[in-house]
Amino acid sequence: MTIRPRVAAVLVVSTLIWAGMTSCSSDGGRPDTGALPAHRELKRVAYAAPNMTTQIYAGQADNFVKAGRRIGVEVKVYDNSADAATAITNANLMVAQKPDLLVEFAPVADATSRISAIFKRSGIPCIAVNVRIEGCAFFNFDQKYLARAQAEVIAAKMKAKGWDGTNTTVVIEQASKLGPSVNIAVTWFYQELVSMVPGFETITSDQITAATTTIAEGQGLQVDGGTDIDSGFSATSQALQTIPADRNVVVYTVNDDTTVGALRALTTARRDGRAMVAGYGATKPAIDAMRSGAPWVSSAKGFWEEWGQFLLAMGTALLRGVEPPDLTAPPMIAVTPENMDSVYAPGMTKVTRMPALPESSKYLLETGILQKFGNVEGA
Repeated sequence: MTIRPRVAAVLVVSTLIWAGMTSCSSDGGRPDTGALPAHRELKRVAYAAPNMTTQIYAGQADNFVKAGRRIGVEVKVYDNSADAATAITNANLMVAQKPDLLVEFAPVADATSRISAIFKRSGIPCIAVNVRIEGCAFFNFDQKYLARAQAEVIAAKMKAKGWDGTNTTVVIEQASKLGPSVNIAVTWFYQELVSMVPGFETITSDQITAATTTIAEGQGLQVDGGTDIDSGFSATSQALQTIPADRNVVVYTVNDDTTVGALRALTTARRDGRAMVAGYGATKPAIDAMRSGAPWVSSAKGFWEEWGQFLLAMGTALLRGVEPPDLTAPPMIAVTPENMDSVYAPGMTKVTRMPALPESSKYLLETGILQKFGNVEGA
């Protein structure tokens, strides 16, 4: 395995954006929250989104606000603008509002130690989303579970086409600024995929560091695809210049926006006819691409857009004194052209019903919050 250094990503400071939302009234408008004592009731949540200019993050935040409003909880959104300094400023602003719950989706791993210190001093319960923060409960995909599920899908499709280590290059696109708790998704995928498809050099996830570029000569490449369409396009375009035109290409990224950019790069280079791409989120662009016959073969579905309702249930549990597991995960599935109509109504992109929660997350059902939404199997 060849390890080549990579230039670190440059963070761009963006302008802080406020998005305050109004909750339902407390007199007759707030649904019953069960046996939760009044002084520990979840009424106000401060949520820091990683970047409100990115479609998947903005949509998730908007749905979090709507979910809160539906059960009478105010969710105020702060835009971290993909910047560490802004995230730290926001952490102080959030604490100053004295909400019942702090929810932080850190835009960069480098900001988490400062945010942790700010939250700890406040004494307010907190949940870290996607990127771990010391002292906060953790909510995220089970990255390894979803990475293996997608590796199984793609390995089967590669074998059916006769693609193997002799004629295929796998490109994994990390988002370096998000750190290892997110990027395990792509390194674990690579480990699992090459163990399933003949002809590849065996590589383990821990052998692929943040600085790795060439994973195995001719077979594996890691680039920094970031988290948006433009960065995915640029990273993939540059990677294709190093991959011989006669090789098949598999591209796997940390989210669907990055995959949209990767697919555009493949199409621009006229390489999409011998390519497969996959992402995370199963967002509308992913579903539309799979329905159109594009070489988008899978997208990990952790029901990202519905995370608000799970965070509300998790916050309620924390306020009731529940000790959460190391990881609380949402329902999860690898969405493919073959199974998408069992997840979505035919021709639609709106989820009709989610599968059951993982066993370790079923404590959320005891709060009664998920039952108010009625869209999770078993709730």
